[in-house]
Amino acid sequence: MLRINLSTRPFYNERAVHLLLGASVLAAGAFLAAGILSLNGLSREQAALAAAADRDEAAAQATASATAEILRSVAGGDPQRVADATADANLLIGRRLFSWTALLNHLEETLPGGVMLVSVQPRISAAGATVALDVVGRSIPEIGAFIDALEATGTFSQVLPRDEEATAEGGYRTSLIAEYVPPPPGAPAAREATR
Repeated sequence: MLRINLSTRPFYNERAVHLLLGASVLAAGAFLAAGILSLNGLSREQAALAAAADRDEAAAQATASATAEILRSVAGGDPQRVADATADANLLIGRRLFSWTALLNHLEETLPGGVMLVSVQPRISAAGATVALDVVGRSIPEIGAFIDALEATGTFSQVLPRDEEATAEGGYRTSLIAEYVPPPPGAPAAREATR
């Protein structure tokens, strides 16, 4: 009987190697196909976004040119004139909202018998309203009582005397400055119960 030494002949399982190589090639092909499909989808999406951006840019330019045309037709081409006219209109509206009747009612309610009102000058700004008052009183305590009465109404705050001087008639002339917060439109004026 013939004995063969198998150790001298290497054993190769070529089918398993071919099967493993074939599976690797198929997996690589699947990954490549998925990448190509993903790249194709992303390219289409980028093209759609670029087209939308172009449309939006064209719409923005059309809106900007329409706005510029409207400004030219309204103000003769000067946007600063439009801004100035708007500021003037807002100032007039603010002055319209200031009620002289309400201010004078508050002053009448608080004015003591020994104090005479000489002048009233309201100043309206973006920060609020201030009122400059010139009064003549028989004595400084009467003017002080007027200041206290103004602050007690709640519509005047930080009532401060700017200067005081004695008059030739024996009284005192005082300039006052106060912050004025008018009541909202339609609110009833607060009347003093006793005078």
